[in-house]
Amino acid sequence: FRVGDPRSHAFFVTGQAQMQLGQFDKAKESFEAAIGRWPDYAEAYRSLGTACLRLRLKADAAQAMRKATELRSKAQQARNQMRAEYDDFAESCRFAADIYSAAARLFADRQNLASAVRLLQRAAALAPQHLESRQGLAAIYRLQGKTPEVILLMEEMARIDPDNPAYSQEIARLRGQPQPAAP
Repeated sequence: FRVGDPRSHAFFVTGQAQMQLGQFDKAKESFEAAIGRWPDYAEAYRSLGTACLRLRLKADAAQAMRKATELRSKAQQARNQMRAEYDDFAESCRFAADIYSAAARLFADRQNLASAVRLLQRAAALAPQHLESRQGLAAIYRLQGKTPEVILLMEEMARIDPDNPAYSQEIARLRGQPQPAAP
């Protein structure tokens, strides 16, 4: 489990020890302090419910147990959502694209531009949102004087990262168009 505030865990552990010693009133206070530090601490609510049961505070126990169940359910939903959004294949492709791009840098440093281009093209094909591969290709194509290819790559990068004005400025520069003044 994850604790939002480390101090809340200290109160929780203290409460657990107090429960073992039969000090249910003190344990209740410790669990309440843990919850005060981190309101989403499901285990602290569950333990608070147990302490309240031992103190014969049935209404308080039921309320704490309901809150613990609610928080656990929300946490499980969040985990399920993360699993649903995480795509192993896409992540593997991004990882492979990073490796291809790193290898391409090594080839480019050794002036083996043809191998660097092949690796960067593979990286770009594997991961449609991979900016680094496109930036590397654009840099090599710029060195080779392949302006139309550079423009196409800049347009792709502008679609991937629309908040970056550098791409549209570079496209305008490459096309010989006047550029807006920098702010």
